[in-house]
Amino acid sequence: LSTFGFSFGKAAWRAQNFTVEFLITGSYYLQDSVTNFNGSDYNTTTDKGANGISGVRLTFSNFASAGSSGFRIADDAQW
Repeated sequence: LSTFGFSFGKAAWRAQNFTVEFLITGSYYLQDSVTNFNGSDYNTTTDKGANGISGVRLTFSNFASAGSSGFRIADDAQW
């Protein structure tokens, strides 16, 4: 099993909604879709193994601060 996670810093920058996708054999697969998250630390475990995952894509929205909209982070080995 492999574990992936991230931490939010300041509460105003915490996304309440986000998706976690893993790049496996050239396609992204949804690992988790979270709504109304109110914590600072997130972790997920997968059985794909470290050798099966070649990238991660994170999409964040609905931030605790009303002035924030959304953003995406992607780590794609094919870039």
